Amino acid sequence: MTGFGPTMPFDRMVWVSAALGSALIVLVGWLLLDPAPPRKIRIATGPSGGFYDSLGKQYRSALKQSGVEVELVSTTGSVENIRLLLENNGIDVAFVQGGITRRAAEEETLRSLASLAIEPLWIFAPTDRQLDSIETEPNIRIAAGASGSGTRDLTVRVLSLLGREKAVQLVDIGGDAAADALLSGDVDFAVFVTSPRTPWIQRLLRSPEVQLVEARYTTSLARVLPFTAEVLLPSRVLDFQRHIPKEDLKVLGVATSLVVTPDAHPAIKHILLSKSLEIIEGQPVLGTLGQFPSRRLIHYPLDPEALRYFEYGPTILRRYLPYWLANLVERFWVILLPLMTIIIPVLGFGPATFEWSMRRRIYRWYTELATIEGAAEQAETEQDLLKLLKMLDDLQDRVKRVHVTLPFRRELYALRTHIAFVAQGIRPGGRLDTPQSLVGHDPPPSD
Repeated sequence: MTGFGPTMPFDRMVWVSAALGSALIVLVGWLLLDPAPPRKIRIATGPSGGFYDSLGKQYRSALKQSGVEVELVSTTGSVENIRLLLENNGIDVAFVQGGITRRAAEEETLRSLASLAIEPLWIFAPTDRQLDSIETEPNIRIAAGASGSGTRDLTVRVLSLLGREKAVQLVDIGGDAAADALLSGDVDFAVFVTSPRTPWIQRLLRSPEVQLVEARYTTSLARVLPFTAEVLLPSRVLDFQRHIPKEDLKVLGVATSLVVTPDAHPAIKHILLSKSLEIIEGQPVLGTLGQFPSRRLIHYPLDPEALRYFEYGPTILRRYLPYWLANLVERFWVILLPLMTIIIPVLGFGPATFEWSMRRRIYRWYTELATIEGAAEQAETEQDLLKLLKMLDDLQDRVKRVHVTLPFRRELYALRTHIAFVAQGIRPGGRLDTPQSLVGHDPPPSD
């Protein structure tokens, strides 16, 4: 008859099982509850050399410092940017000019993070032509941006309000090509929606052959088109030495929005908003310094993450920790809360389980000891008693190899004393009686 020893002590099995279970919960939560933010995003910008292209490069540089790689995708403008977002072909973020015609599908799919800037509607004409001709003369040729650009879309909307959309010929060119066409006389007007710093705007402002004309009805248009604002360009504000403009001009300003899809990762939205605060200050020339980024003048409904950001600012973790570390802690915290509902009861049950396991290591030997003692009472020969004594010696050797913590050594020594007592009673002349050393010990519980 021999005792048995488990391959792994029970208390150790409890702790190992708890650790493995916790690790499994963390792993499942890590993979399913809140996936890690992407390390690379794609931003749809606009024509090369334009305002959106310049803006995209600033975001690329700023996000690179936080460990996010940005790929810039050059496009014809806002209309194409929206199409790329809706097609879900890998574009995560896009710059979109206000006033683009919206469809129901876009309202359900796209969200604005913030408006970033005001872009003036620039109208250039030869020095011998007045703006009135757009409303009065037939077959006026206007370079209004490439098809798919925000400039083209806005021009169509304004002409539609004037009732002149069919009386004007729109030429599908923009940027430097539109400036060249105006200077060569191939078009009568050139219209742009972009920053004052854009190269072709600077080129036309300094050309003696063309003039910047004041837009009509800017106050009314700003009321009718909620994504626009009236902007005053004071005399000389664009170039003080060259007297550009020569007198105060009112222009129509259009807001540029940062647009994402609703399934964009929250951490990406946060870092874009955070970097926007660093990149976007507003234009002192346009009188918008300190007004952007803003949740006003947006093209699509404001994203819920952006609303929380504008109302409460970045989280404490994102204020003081690097982007990747803040996201790591926030993701782990989401997993930790449900995990604690499992770990805390296990920890509360652990001490009692540990105590029971320690006592079990000791008390399980009493079953074997009682069996040997019962066999001794039934023994008929001295040879039978010698076999039982050998079994007791073997039992004592095995008990000596039992390891328990210090608080349970008393119970272990009591077991060894009990084994010795039974052995003494089996030897010739011995008596199976309770020895004085065992007085005061509680009887072992049944296993």
